[in-house]
Amino acid sequence: MLLERAKSVGKDFLMLKKIEIISLKKNKNKFTVMTSEGEYSFCEDTILKYYLFKGKSFSEEEFQEILENEQENELFTKTLNFISYQMRSSKEIDEYLKKYQATEIQREKIVFRLTNLGYLNDEAYARNMLDSVCLKKKGPLYLKQKLKEKGIDEAIISDALRNYSKDSQQKLIVEIVSREGQKKTHLPPKKQKQNLYEKLLRDGFESDLIGQVLSQATFVDESEATLAKEISRLQVKYRNADKKSVTMKIVANLIGKGYEYSNIIKMLKETDQENK
Repeated sequence: MLLERAKSVGKDFLMLKKIEIISLKKNKNKFTVMTSEGEYSFCEDTILKYYLFKGKSFSEEEFQEILENEQENELFTKTLNFISYQMRSSKEIDEYLKKYQATEIQREKIVFRLTNLGYLNDEAYARNMLDSVCLKKKGPLYLKQKLKEKGIDEAIISDALRNYSKDSQQKLIVEIVSREGQKKTHLPPKKQKQNLYEKLLRDGFESDLIGQVLSQATFVDESEATLAKEISRLQVKYRNADKKSVTMKIVANLIGKGYEYSNIIKMLKETDQENK
């Protein structure tokens, strides 16, 4: 009984223990505060919020709250610097704070604070991402993937995708086909079309819309010289096979690369005549 009472008295004594502010000195953006328990560094906001001036005393519980507030302020300042370079999503902020061992409560408070101040807005982030995707000439599936990676809510993603009109997508596809097609005239039209289809799929455009644009596109065929080089290369490759087998192998190889059968046979005949 006496032991339990002694423990209780000891606990009360600890709860009543005071931490006194002995001095404080400003150093750049921080204040060095000397207390009866040691030296601490606080930002101006913490100093003013808790009146951390010489002679003030705080219980251990009160001082612990002050320390936690200072830690939150430091995390908040770091996060402000993090988002100053570019827009961030709520998930990105949460993941960033985890790197600094911020507690779940601290992360939630900082995200809430940034949202209220207008520094954090996932809807605005999605709109900004849509603009960026269009500038990069990427499709809606690319946009969807990027927003998912940033932890954006499904409802916000759906809104962003609705704002990416079919007309905008089609104009971009037409522009890409026109630009890229000019670089591929050395390939047969079928191969040009295949390459563009695969590229546009990788860029996140929908297959139906790609097919629709490609079916209406005109492809310039300047592949004759390339075909001649391919035939010469393949003839060297298959030089040890019999003539019939060589022809079959060459035809199969070049059809796989998009050349027309009739053009291949014509070129092979011309090559044979030149070699006689």
